[in-house]
Amino acid sequence: VVASGPEDQELHSLCTAPSSHAKLQFGSMRVVNVPEVDLYASCSRDDYYVASMFSSEGCVRNYNYPSTKSLRFVHESSLARKQIPQSVLAEQWRMQDHKPPPPPSGVAKARIVFSCESAEYFGYQVWANYYGYLTSGQRSAAWTRLLTAGRRDDLPEAVPGLATFQAKRTVYSRRYSPINKPDVITKWFQSPDRPREEVIAVIDPDNWLLKDISQYVDRVRPGQALGEPAYYHGSKSAQRMWREVCEANCDRDMDLVGVPYIVHRDDLGLIAPLWRHYTILIKNRAESDPAFKSRYGHLDLAWAAEM
Repeated sequence: VVASGPEDQELHSLCTAPSSHAKLQFGSMRVVNVPEVDLYASCSRDDYYVASMFSSEGCVRNYNYPSTKSLRFVHESSLARKQIPQSVLAEQWRMQDHKPPPPPSGVAKARIVFSCESAEYFGYQVWANYYGYLTSGQRSAAWTRLLTAGRRDDLPEAVPGLATFQAKRTVYSRRYSPINKPDVITKWFQSPDRPREEVIAVIDPDNWLLKDISQYVDRVRPGQALGEPAYYHGSKSAQRMWREVCEANCDRDMDLVGVPYIVHRDDLGLIAPLWRHYTILIKNRAESDPAFKSRYGHLDLAWAAEM
């Protein structure tokens, strides 16, 4: 899909007629000449946002669901704008109950992050998660909500220090929302808000911080991360599935861990796009190959493929 020029900012309908439910079909799309394209579920209205495709993603598969009926070229990347000023991180530092001294360099040792969407369901979790951060005695850690949404919501303005990085949805997000985690982390690293902290602790929004995580952060080195053994830890079938879908390093065993992931920043920057790639690969394989789904369905690919 190619934009004709910077003046091309119209909503382009894919429907065969203005009032028709029929639409043009495309199996995949590559974005060129613009950084991204927004997709909509209406032939003529842009208030039914579906997802976005980015030029950095290469060729992206389209799906029958969610239905895409129109698109708009975006000429300024949504990832080019800085979203988290240093003043927000300084404010959350001051709000911590135990009043830790500011980090000497102005940058904490770790950043605690989680992925979520903008919904009432997540709103309660965000408030509780932030409260846990503020009251758990973190020695040198900042905190950030990684939001998947078509645009920023009002929560950062309502809550002092609630650092939020927002990224638009990948196409597969509407089919499988856990893909948001590796996707938003990938886009976070592509943005001006990419982390400067040495260690990233990835948790879930419904996790509750009780104690300082420094004892774990201090153990992380490049190439050496920590994670919690998952319910499938030690599973031989999970290792067999890896060897069936792998495209490189097929002789390596997976660690089979879940959150919290406590990872060096440089490692996570390399891991995130691979994480997203293999998650979609596994989900597509499970959808198209009943034998594959039968062999590995007990690993809960329906929900836990991104783990």
